[in-house]
Amino acid sequence: ITLQGTIHTDSMVFKAEKGAFLVNKDAELNVQMILDLPHLSLTIKPSPVYIDEEKYDFAGKFNFAQKPATMSLRITNPAVKFAKAKTILSSVIVGYMQGIEINDPIAVDVQIKGKIIPKFPPEVNASFKLRNATITAQGVHLTKADLDGAFINYVKPNVFGLKYIRPK
Repeated sequence: ITLQGTIHTDSMVFKAEKGAFLVNKDAELNVQMILDLPHLSLTIKPSPVYIDEEKYDFAGKFNFAQKPATMSLRITNPAVKFAKAKTILSSVIVGYMQGIEINDPIAVDVQIKGKIIPKFPPEVNASFKLRNATITAQGVHLTKADLDGAFINYVKPNVFGLKYIRPK
């Protein structure tokens, strides 16, 4: 299946208290998909999606044979412009970045996976890399900075040396 053309997103919400993503955005698609009816799955082959003149590569899989159904999506861009990327994020996340200026390209890799259940947000793993970048944040000015960062929205044992212990 080929899905080609423009789609409009009013908004996309994982957690209402964290705000909506892709608010009032148009996306140009050229998405290649494989529908496997015997296995009740839909695979999105690596495909370009353009939002605000930035090219993102999408790939993923939906498995409707599992109960509840599951999804796994990966969105990447090896050189996104910070100002453009912020326009697709939630206002809450953009608020955390208040006062940060980056003019150099950022490599981003976002993985979204989980069960498809109403009001149950999926796991989101986002990583980003800056190389030889100039960054201004809250009065601090960095040049020739290399920075690797990550964001996750769920408890993951042993991340950064922390161990989650379930209460008894």
